[in-house]
Amino acid sequence: MSPTEVDRITIKSFENLISSKPLLPITSASKSKDPSRNSTSSSISVCLNSPQLDNNNFGGNSIPDSYANMSKLVKLSLRNCNLRGPIPDLSQIPHLLYIDLSFNQLNESIPPNKLGENMTTIILSNNNLTGTIPSNFSRLPRLQKLSLANNLLSGSVPSTIWQNKISNAAERLLLELQNNQFISISGSTNLPLNVTLLLDGNPLCSDNTLNQFCKVEGARSETNGTSPTNFSDSCPNQRCPPPYEFYVNCFCVAPLIIGYRLRSPGFSDFPPYFNTFEEYLTSNLKLQANQISYTFEWQVGPRVLMILKIFPEYVDKNSSHTFNSSEIQRIRNMFTGWVIPNRDLFGPYDLMDLVNVAYESGEISSVIDERMGSYPSDHAEKFLNLALKCSEDEPEPRPKMAAVVRELENICSMMSDSDTTRGTSTSTDSRKTASFLGSTSSSSSVIKTPSVSRYV
Repeated sequence: MSPTEVDRITIKSFENLISSKPLLPITSASKSKDPSRNSTSSSISVCLNSPQLDNNNFGGNSIPDSYANMSKLVKLSLRNCNLRGPIPDLSQIPHLLYIDLSFNQLNESIPPNKLGENMTTIILSNNNLTGTIPSNFSRLPRLQKLSLANNLLSGSVPSTIWQNKISNAAERLLLELQNNQFISISGSTNLPLNVTLLLDGNPLCSDNTLNQFCKVEGARSETNGTSPTNFSDSCPNQRCPPPYEFYVNCFCVAPLIIGYRLRSPGFSDFPPYFNTFEEYLTSNLKLQANQISYTFEWQVGPRVLMILKIFPEYVDKNSSHTFNSSEIQRIRNMFTGWVIPNRDLFGPYDLMDLVNVAYESGEISSVIDERMGSYPSDHAEKFLNLALKCSEDEPEPRPKMAAVVRELENICSMMSDSDTTRGTSTSTDSRKTASFLGSTSSSSSVIKTPSVSRYV
């Protein structure tokens, strides 16, 4: 594939991604047997429900109206993509949770039709939007964040957005409306304690009675926290030396500790979904509800990094203080085999520390999906190295699309060259082949220390 063809793929990528089809053709680097095709490409199908394409340059194109037909869409994030034109009407997408179209040049008014009942986050800040705040934003019961700052919006701010919010500290609502042309607030200015309203930079701030909403320092955001379960609080006078921790009835156990990250969550505030997340994880891992606790930290993305602690099951004081090797292997395989299904609200996940340890120790087999079969370990290592580079939190260290395509072509070429000798090499030395199914219990069933070293 020539550099020109690679660039053409990059330029056309947005046009392809915004097709109304739920299953999209994506160019890959495998060789085509069709002589009529211009490049070494084939098509694979990908279910598009959470496109997160932030920090791409789409050359001033608009977002097509065909997005309204993408019925499976759950999250749409096109932050800082050099997009222009109007926002399409997304009101007919039933399961949409999260929209981020900030830092573009979008204009015209915000579509007035009501979005789905499950909407948690609407971020349209730093555009050129005009008109008023749609009244239907007041009818979103799960809304956690509405960010319209730094636009050209005018009229009154409707108090109905916050009037129906229950005063519950666990369910917060953040309204970022700074630097627009709002002249008043229609209705009551008595906000529930769990609602934060930011209006600095609007003409209405000349009214001294609204000073409380015009403070430039803005809202204090909580970027980390702990799950409700904390077993040590009731056991202050007893000793439980590390790596053991207090569990039910002040029973000392050694938990498994796993670095886990929600790569594209469909919410802006985590605490209201603690119970849902714990049910999701424990039911899939076949654990009791009280066998898990965690701390979390919001990262750039936005992503949610968690330290999961999984405790051995407690029956009585004769219960084991540690997991046995078979249970460690079972839980490990659930994570590294990507057996835990994604849920729309939480999105895909990254397995942080196990990936890092496996990569640096040469145990590539422990992080390869068993459905991929067996591949020479040096090929798997190159592919994993590329994946880690593409997963960097900040966009600057990530390789350009052209570089990714070239590296994939290189890996595929290496695999083609080794096809004739692969059978012999894998049969004579199984250690040189990376396969989930080929991992041995001696290398994967024992966790030397229940702690997380560092993250990818």
